[in-house]
Amino acid sequence: MHGAIAHAHGVLYVGRSAKTATVEAFDADGRPLAARFRFRDATVGRSSVAGLDVDADHRVWVADEAAGKLRAFTLFGQPVAELGGTPEDQLDVRGALGAPVAVRARGSDDALVLLIASAGRRRYALQLHRPHDARTRVLTSLGEAEGAFDDLADVHWASARDPDGARGALAGAGDGEDVIVTAERRARRLQLFRGGRFVHAVSTAHAPEAAVRLPDGRFIVAFGAPHGGGGELALLGRDGRRIARLAGPDEVDQPSGLALSPGQSDAETRLWVVDREGTRVQLFTADGRGWGEFTSLAAR
Repeated sequence: MHGAIAHAHGVLYVGRSAKTATVEAFDADGRPLAARFRFRDATVGRSSVAGLDVDADHRVWVADEAAGKLRAFTLFGQPVAELGGTPEDQLDVRGALGAPVAVRARGSDDALVLLIASAGRRRYALQLHRPHDARTRVLTSLGEAEGAFDDLADVHWASARDPDGARGALAGAGDGEDVIVTAERRARRLQLFRGGRFVHAVSTAHAPEAAVRLPDGRFIVAFGAPHGGGGELALLGRDGRRIARLAGPDEVDQPSGLALSPGQSDAETRLWVVDREGTRVQLFTADGRGWGEFTSLAAR
């Protein structure tokens, strides 16, 4: 199983996976909301929530790695879109989803742009895609035309959720706020893109499972333990230098997803962490203080 989390419009969306995938909604303090649905791919007999996000039209986009598809639902689980299902021999080409593990959505209606990340070693693992006209832009690993991403686990898109910002990212214009951060497990690195163009890479000591970028350029990264339970949350500088451990193995257990709500200071910045295979969400601040958890998601 695996857990994914997104924060949109003041609501937390949490996904977890067994054979049947589940997505449910909570307010920022962990109180369950009515939105909750489950799904399973009829062809492969299972589905997963490797990543998820919610667009400006309140559609829930899910990276279903198990089925090789990107799916969209209403808040109450009505399917509204499905992308992918590409034959195995055509996975690493422009426009193909591969094995989607993360998705970020910006804009709405005809201006909707999706940032889609796929697992594995792939040249076309990170793409900006506009569903309205199937227009796609590929982001190149390390800025190299033939470069390949090595096992993407997560992407973070730090930009305003507005149509103009989404169109700018797809066109390659972008502005100072349009920043994309990738976390690669096997390569043990983060890559930063601005306006869709590669800026620099940051090496990490361990395999990152998820990463978010703070407004001042620092990173918060979730690392899972390589051989079972445990893991940590670390605060890294812009150059990747470790600044502080925000949570250790006694506080997080195989963290797999992060959701960020920036504040005026580290103490006011909220960070939600999903761990324990998607059955627990914890709230931290960017200075490492823990503010509780909501558990037993699997029992709901």
